[in-house]
Amino acid sequence: MKPKLLILALAPVLVSGAVTPLESLHNFNKRNILEAANRVPEGDLDYRPTPEVRSFRELFGHIADAAYEICSAGKGQPDPKKGLEKAKLSRAGIVQALQNALAYCEPFEGLDAKGQALSVYHAGQHYGNLVTYMRLKGLTPPTAEGAPKPPATANPQMVTYYMGFLIRGPKSTSQATPETQRLQEEHLGYMRKMHEAGKLLVAGPFADGGQMRGMVIYKAASLEEAKAWAEGDPAVQAGRLTVEMHPWMTQKGVLRE
Repeated sequence: MKPKLLILALAPVLVSGAVTPLESLHNFNKRNILEAANRVPEGDLDYRPTPEVRSFRELFGHIADAAYEICSAGKGQPDPKKGLEKAKLSRAGIVQALQNALAYCEPFEGLDAKGQALSVYHAGQHYGNLVTYMRLKGLTPPTAEGAPKPPATANPQMVTYYMGFLIRGPKSTSQATPETQRLQEEHLGYMRKMHEAGKLLVAGPFADGGQMRGMVIYKAASLEEAKAWAEGDPAVQAGRLTVEMHPWMTQKGVLRE
């Protein structure tokens, strides 16, 4: 018997001691960003692919500054405003600043729903920048070597799914018309079809009315396959939505297939 599709299930705690999907992705981002900071040689920290973009040093500082800004808002606290992007930190200073900033976002459940989603989205977006920079400098990004192994003492069985953020597209509109109603019905029908096929495990909208409209989690063989499925959504094809897809690891059993 097929399980029911989890609608708006952004934080389903389904097994004892399991973390929420967004917290798991926060931990994934944190681990990879810190490892990337440790891999960039001191002499490469001022490298930037073009003059218009941030250097490694500035990008790491920006990630830390944004973590404070986003998570302080999510906690209802004043922004500490560290100014780390312009601080000319050494590599050791960068690693320490990132550790402190990303730890400031914890415990993750202390953030409101918008803060959780934005924190994960922002860190993941800039980890993608770091991957590009590292490739251009001949460095191996942390995620290129496969998933980090869990501690031997815990030894949970991990599985990889594909989490997609649905973002307002160039043809997004808040105006209700027969065309937008038709597209919404086709979008929901596509979600049901993908779930019935065993491909879509979780789907649901964000309720804050921001640029990010919702989230999907696919069970796919590869990132490319998950992207193809997400891009088959009529709302994506019509330009009302765009999709940003990420591999996402979690303990087996957190999502019931």
